[in-house]
Amino acid sequence: MRLWLPLGIALVLIGVLFAERSLYRAIRHQAGEEEARPADAIVVFGAAQYNGAPSPVLKARLDHAFDLEESGPLMRARRPSRP
Repeated sequence: MRLWLPLGIALVLIGVLFAERSLYRAIRHQAGEEEARPADAIVVFGAAQYNGAPSPVLKARLDHAFDLEESGPLMRARRPSRP
């Protein structure tokens, strides 16, 4: 009886590690895929801005949108409405 508990825990740990590794590999594979395609417009979701300067997150989003816009589609920025 005492042998089953450590064996069960080891099997569960192996299963969890296998699942985590599989998920990691799937995410890495998907992240490497280029899925950009032509569009009529690009929507850039907002993030924080400080005294008129974009936060690093917003700057990265705008830079990415600009790179996509260079490929052809139209880019429009929209300021989120305040509640």
